[in-house]
Amino acid sequence: MTNYLVDSNILVYLIDSTDNERHSKALVWFESINKIDLKNYFISSQNLREFSAVLLKKSLADKSKISEWIREYSSVFNVINDAVEDILVALDLQSKEFPFYDALLVATMKRHGLNIILTENIRDFKQAKDIRAKSIF
Repeated sequence: MTNYLVDSNILVYLIDSTDNERHSKALVWFESINKIDLKNYFISSQNLREFSAVLLKKSLADKSKISEWIREYSSVFNVINDAVEDILVALDLQSKEFPFYDALLVATMKRHGLNIILTENIRDFKQAKDIRAKSIF
């Protein structure tokens, strides 16, 4: 079975209804995976940090509601954590075309044996070797 990392933007669109089309597609996607075994879907602690930052920046929810969603996502998806070794790998991968935080996500994915990221931003991961980006949108 294939394993996937779910990127932060998808987590945001599950909540953010200001872009109705992306919100609807994210909900349809989530409902479709909810019916199958979720053990193949992962998020990283970095995704949870980015999710929180975006919702706070856009004033989409208060801190208590964001905390609820963090707990919910953490119970639904497998959570992987970055480590010092991932930071060191990300420093090597980082370039002008490949921002540090995307490189960190890739390094964390690789260490956990994941090679597919579900994201809105396929082009952001073109620099990543051995990682395939797929869009749900």
